[in-house]
Amino acid sequence: GIHPRTAIAQRKDGIVLFLVIDGRQPGYSIGASISDVTKILLRYGAYNAANLDGGASSTLTINGEIYNKPCGILNGNFAARNIPNAWILR
Repeated sequence: GIHPRTAIAQRKDGIVLFLVIDGRQPGYSIGASISDVTKILLRYGAYNAANLDGGASSTLTINGEIYNKPCGILNGNFAARNIPNAWILR
């Protein structure tokens, strides 16, 4: 189906790609299918990839700032939700 998505991939040169797609927000982003994710990653040269947890867990944070618009709802407003795991780069 069409949902918020998160994926990680690697190119043959070793570069790691992260992909976060917002969704469930008509007028902003409805999300993507697994096929859509595959096409995007291939466009950026992905050689192998993994689909990660999507939905309200699809959040991209850099230096404490959220760079996307997660579909989680807190007190009636869109908000990032607490998640039990994450990919962290330093």
